[in-house]
Amino acid sequence: MNFFTKFPADVNNKGLVNPYLFALFPVGKKISIRSDYHLFYIQHPLINDQGMNEKKYLGFENDLSIRLTPIKNLEINQGFSYYIAQKQMEYLKKLPDHKRIPIWAYLMISYTFRY
Repeated sequence: MNFFTKFPADVNNKGLVNPYLFALFPVGKKISIRSDYHLFYIQHPLINDQGMNEKKYLGFENDLSIRLTPIKNLEINQGFSYYIAQKQMEYLKKLPDHKRIPIWAYLMISYTFRY
């Protein structure tokens, strides 16, 4: 979802740790499902409004996609992403309300011309 694209400014110079894992599930010769799991942490704690250190965990993102290749040279991708944020994202000014779940989806159709 691209919450963190400008380093180090996006994390207030605190460092970003992003362990992730992806799984690819072939459903058949023409369909596959992929899921990318992301955990986001900062290296150094943020200071909250009371001057106390906050936890380093920022949240969890899951990117789900389905890929279909119905005929040669044609590919259809449908994707869906969501982010479960923690309160610390508000201190980074990345989200106004961490309780609201950001969602993003796309549909991409690609055809490759080959002679």
